[in-house]
Parts: sequence; structure tokens; C-alpha cells
Amino acid sequence: MSYGMEVTNSSGRTVFNTDEVYPNFYVPNAVTTVNGYSADPSFTEGSTTEILMGRPKDNNTGTLFLEDDGTSYKFGGSQTYLQTFGAANGVKYFYLKRQDALTPASSGYGIEILKPNGTDLQFSGNINRGFEILLVANVAGGSQYIFTNSDGYDFNDLFIAMTCTKLKYNYSPGGGYVPAFHGVYGMWATFTDTGTDSTCTITVRNGTIVTAAQILENHAFQSNWVLAQYNNQKFFIGRILS
Repeated sequence: MSYGMEVTNSSGRTVFNTDEVYPNFYVPNAVTTVNGYSADPSFTEGSTTEILMGRPKDNNTGTLFLEDDGTSYKFGGSQTYLQTFGAANGVKYFYLKRQDALTPASSGYGIEILKPNGTDLQFSGNINRGFEILLVANVAGGSQYIFTNSDGYDFNDLFIAMTCTKLKYNYSPGGGYVPAFHGVYGMWATFTDTGTDSTCTITVRNGTIVTAAQILENHAFQSNWVLAQYNNQKFFIGRILS
């Protein structure tokens, strides 16, 4: 860059650059922890200024996905069959927000730089915590991706983008000569806490399963039932920074 300002951190990564067209994402608010199932994160589909990140409660194993209750998206587990499927019993979540969507500070100390319009933030030191993306990957329909925390980060600090993990579970109890019906469609992420950070895993699965019995999160896929809208889904995993 010929003119302007660039700030890098100790690892050489750019924290701020006046040439940026799109700002970084940060964590302006504290992480929310909710016990039980069906936590409502007030998720807005299609937002361009914030990204919902989620994981099970600290030191817990569980499966994360968003379910549509007809009026809004909530963390999964509203029905017994979803809990048996593996839905996390308690979650942690926060929103990554685009820095230019933050509200400028009215007082205090630090640095804030506005865009040329004189109103929107280009950079602000008024953030709660930072965020580092560890993995961006793609999962084809009828397959899975296993992320192992081999670098030994605190596993409780790892989150997945919930916009990537939407799931629909259809269930009909059947009756008479009609058998029960269970159908799962979409993508879900299972956090497995082994008790040792470096061996903990996040398994992201994408596809369709249809059976007459209760479906578990690790049930074998039926590749011939993969629907086009569930094929080649992208996701990302990251860690919240102190």
C-alpha cells in the first residue's frame, strides 16, 4: 500500500488495513450459555452483518443443528426423537458481527476510524473478543468431515457457524399396517469431548437418512436418497480469542 495504515498482530496477521473493502468480524458481546434444549438465539436468516456461532456447553459432547419450528430457527432438541438423535443438552453461542455494523463508542479510550461517509465504522478497538477461523471445508451429500483439534486449543473455545447446520427431522408414528417413518435431511455437527483437548473432534455430517426406526446422529447414510439442496455444503470452524 502506498498510503494509509496497516496494523498487524504478533503472528503477522493483519488486524486493520485502511485499504480493506470489507471489514473483519469480531465478537462484541459476551458468549451466551443456555441449559437444556431448543435455545432461541434470535437468529435472522440471510443476515449480511452477523454470523451465529455455536457449540455444546463446556466439557460436553453433543450434536448441534438449527431446527425450524415454523416461526423461527432454534437450537435442536424440541422433541424426544431429536434428543435421542443426539441434540446437545445445553449450548453456548455468540454472534460474529461485521465491524462496520458496530455502534461507535460515545466515550472511553481507544481507536475508532470511520468510513469516508463519516458515519460507519471501518475499525474500532471497542470489541469484546477476537475470533480466528481454523477450518473452511466442504461436505458432499452423504458424507462427513472429521476435524480433530490436534493443535490442542481449548476445546471449549471452538465453535461452528450455525448457518451451515440446518436440519429437518420428519417423524410419523405409523399405525395399523403402516410402519413408523423417520427422515433426516440436512447438515449437523457433533462435538465429541474426550477430556483431552488434542483428541477432541467435531464431525460434520451432510445428507439424508430415511428409516422405520429412530435415527441417531452417526447413522449410515443412504446415498441414493441425497437431495440436491443438501449436496456440497460449506462450513467453517473457529475459536474465540481472549
